[in-house]
Amino acid sequence: MATFNGAEYLEEQLLSFAEQNRLPDELVVSDDHSTDETWDILSRFAASASFPVRIVKSKCNEGVTPNFQSALEMSAGDIIFLSDQDDVWPKNKLSDVASVFESNPDTAMVFANALIVDNALRPLGKTLWEAFEFTVAEQSEFDSDPFTFLLTNRNVVTGAAAAFARKVVDAALPIPVSPAIPHDAWLALIASHLTTVRRDPNKLLLYRQHPNQVTGVTRSHPNFGKQHYIVHLEHLTALHDRMRQYPSPDQIRNLELTRCYIEHLRARIELNPTLLGRIGPVFQELSSGRYSRFSSGLRSAAKDLLSG
Repeated sequence: MATFNGAEYLEEQLLSFAEQNRLPDELVVSDDHSTDETWDILSRFAASASFPVRIVKSKCNEGVTPNFQSALEMSAGDIIFLSDQDDVWPKNKLSDVASVFESNPDTAMVFANALIVDNALRPLGKTLWEAFEFTVAEQSEFDSDPFTFLLTNRNVVTGAAAAFARKVVDAALPIPVSPAIPHDAWLALIASHLTTVRRDPNKLLLYRQHPNQVTGVTRSHPNFGKQHYIVHLEHLTALHDRMRQYPSPDQIRNLELTRCYIEHLRARIELNPTLLGRIGPVFQELSSGRYSRFSSGLRSAAKDLLSG
């Protein structure tokens, strides 16, 4: 669990851990230098919990990804669940997800659906997957090739609804800090590269929406530009290098797909500033099929052709 100034909702989440029908073997919490009552709440819970609780507080505010990395580095379990500070877990969450791992030893990751609720835990009429527009057709596409879906479409794995095998965490650390590939997306890509990932359509999380949360649940459509491509290229290169260190059944295919994506981003970044200079490279990318595979097809090509 990663915390930062989460006193308003933290106790409800901690209580949901204590009420699991299969208790956690340990709770590891990294606090990002909270200035409210978060540390006191965590300390009281650690003193009364029926399972080991380890908490550490950073010396300064470092951000979401370093905070989760700190917690992951302290974890010792074979199955690691991520948790936000403001949600609530149904009592069967740990037992249901753990049983998937135990019945399928090749599993690298399990991610579940969630019920979206307001700050008072009242249902808002949507699930997390519905908010993400993760349709039945897309779920089928994901199941047939999780790595390709996550790399070329978008991330649909919310860290708070996911659990990872030890081997995934070992391969994923250290996690690059990037808005292009958040920590849960990075973990999901590493997991889908290594071996089997599984979806659980059950709503195994009450995903709270409130004004102070770091991330929301709507599917965004950002206006990507050159700076985004540069950042994304940097972290795809890091992903490619990391995957090379951890062989998998689809090692060659996954590396080749990632390499092609890297080449596509590099081509878009290096486009000539003049229209005449852009025509050739843009049409070359179109003929290669990479605009369709990694961007928005003709729309992206037109944007690159017309933007100076």
